[in-house]
Amino acid sequence: MRSAFFPVRPCRRRKTPWYNDEELVDLVRQQKSTYRKMRRCFNQSRWISLNNEYQRQRTAYRTRLDILRAAQLKRDIFGQNDQDHYQRVCRMLKGQDILPARTFINCDSPGSTVQNLVDDLFPSDHQETDTPHQAAVRLSIHDWISRHSGINSSYEPVSPIELLNSIQRVKNDKSPGMDNLSPIICKKFIAHHLDIMVAIINCCLRLSYVPYLWKISVVRIIPKPGRESYDKSGSYRPIGLLSILAKVLETIMANRVRKFMQNNCPLSTKQFGFMKKRSTEHALVKLMDNVESNIQNKYHVALVSMDIKGAFNHAWPPGLIKRLIGMNLPEYLIKMITNYNDDRRIVTTFGGVTRVKETNCGTVQGSVLGPLFWNIIVDDLLQRDHGPNVHVQAYADDIVAVVADKSTNGLAESISSLIP
Repeated sequence: MRSAFFPVRPCRRRKTPWYNDEELVDLVRQQKSTYRKMRRCFNQSRWISLNNEYQRQRTAYRTRLDILRAAQLKRDIFGQNDQDHYQRVCRMLKGQDILPARTFINCDSPGSTVQNLVDDLFPSDHQETDTPHQAAVRLSIHDWISRHSGINSSYEPVSPIELLNSIQRVKNDKSPGMDNLSPIICKKFIAHHLDIMVAIINCCLRLSYVPYLWKISVVRIIPKPGRESYDKSGSYRPIGLLSILAKVLETIMANRVRKFMQNNCPLSTKQFGFMKKRSTEHALVKLMDNVESNIQNKYHVALVSMDIKGAFNHAWPPGLIKRLIGMNLPEYLIKMITNYNDDRRIVTTFGGVTRVKETNCGTVQGSVLGPLFWNIIVDDLLQRDHGPNVHVQAYADDIVAVVADKSTNGLAESISSLIP
């Protein structure tokens, strides 16, 4: 409420970079002086002469201003050197719907560039390329789903309190998905029609079904900062914008999966990414303690860093489902996650070109379940026994191993067995 006791502070405008240009300041001073003379002049011929002088000064001012603006734009784009021109342009257009697109190597048009970008960032899972092990995993999952088909009779229904807690975690500044329903609209709808939304979520759990519109991700392609070249797909990061109501359903599913795992099969303590009360500082302290301990014990120590290229985009859904079945996760949650991963689509616009693609591989970056799914997938590596002198830990998809041995030959053998 406005009152005399709480005056509204005027919005301060940021000064332009050229406001202190001496020539421009002098032209402004001349215009003001001439304008004051015109106000005090009552001689018609003299006033006409002053007006012509004033118009000439205004033309000179605008010309100088255009020159300064062009020079500033050139500095914003090119900077002090000839690097990162594309990154500077993208930074200037931050918040716009369309970012400039670079034509990739071996691409002859913006359309082929965007298609190449989509194919690299969202690879497809082809059964024809399966190894014998992958084919066996896929067959076992298909048999499990066939045996457990139908409506779920034993599922834990969602309570109104659980639904309200899930929607309250969504920040109001989050971008909407394909349905364009903002967080505030979704919160107001749930507040006024709580029983309807509870019935919808419970129906999804009972039928193991995720609505089709909630599976569509509006993907924003963002250039990674500090890259030498932006002519390859590896210099970009895809961020998926999902429906707010879909995120509510994902939050409910994620909370139940975490609760079950915490009570029955907790994730490895060697994972420090996407975990509560763990950070990069904890990971570094754990790593340094292990290295220093081996050095004090007169061991030869090697640090092996493993970089998984496109880890989140290449995560294999059948491997995730196989892992969940082995954990004895409740049947309705496994079927729900299976349906969640099926028949997904992405819609992206890059450089004015729009592409739609069906995705059956990877986890959605920007989703609630994506980080949890990745931790479950990589947990098998962290839980594995690599030997008494091998320590493996991870921060999300960054995996590092500390290998120690009394001899250099034994150290080389341990590293070879770790990375076949």
